[in-house]
Amino acid sequence: AFLLDIGCLDSLSRWTRGINVFEVLGVSRLEIRHSNMLAWLMDPLESHGLGDRVVRGFVQYAATSLDSQSAFDDLLMDCMGLHVFREWRNMDLLVVDDVQKYVLCIENKIGSGEHGGQLERYAKFVDEIYRGYRTRFVFLSPDGIDSSDPDRWIPMSYADVLEIIDRAVDGTELVGSAELLISNYMETVRRYVLGDEELSRICADIYAKHHRALDLIFENRPDKASDVAAICK
Repeated sequence: AFLLDIGCLDSLSRWTRGINVFEVLGVSRLEIRHSNMLAWLMDPLESHGLGDRVVRGFVQYAATSLDSQSAFDDLLMDCMGLHVFREWRNMDLLVVDDVQKYVLCIENKIGSGEHGGQLERYAKFVDEIYRGYRTRFVFLSPDGIDSSDPDRWIPMSYADVLEIIDRAVDGTELVGSAELLISNYMETVRRYVLGDEELSRICADIYAKHHRALDLIFENRPDKASDVAAICK
């Protein structure tokens, strides 16, 4: 019955056709790859052609949680001088401007939670090394959940990130390679980090109709473990 109704899979063609570099590389859910991509997008001098639009979006987002005077200082800042660092003292993303005395620390959590008092430790490092700077802390997760220190760390969701990137891309003429990479990344976030509601509904409908056949296929799918087991035997 499933084979006779194989056309039901055509509704998935929107997601299965075309090439997504993150799917090809198998890194769609890897937290470190998302941090690398965000670091690239946030660097105003990188080759994406977006200038400071993405990093300014993060600065503006962090500013929304501040009192009016501090918010104005951040919103009026020149973001072209911001430098983006990866894994400085194990921090996922650190954005620094030594001239304007500004630091934005972003802890990125996709498939794991906090551990070992890391947020407290990161904040202490930043406060000690960047004494006298305006320090901002953002806790980024798929759903924008609160951290263990909500008074210091501002919650941010990947939906907020997509909104920032979408605004940055809108009206910007990008070179073909940059446009492809950025669109691939946005698609990856929607599908693998946030969850695509339309895709979930279509898959649920197909599964409800042919769950016995699909369960049987899944249970007997080839995998590396079975291949190794056969060789060992």
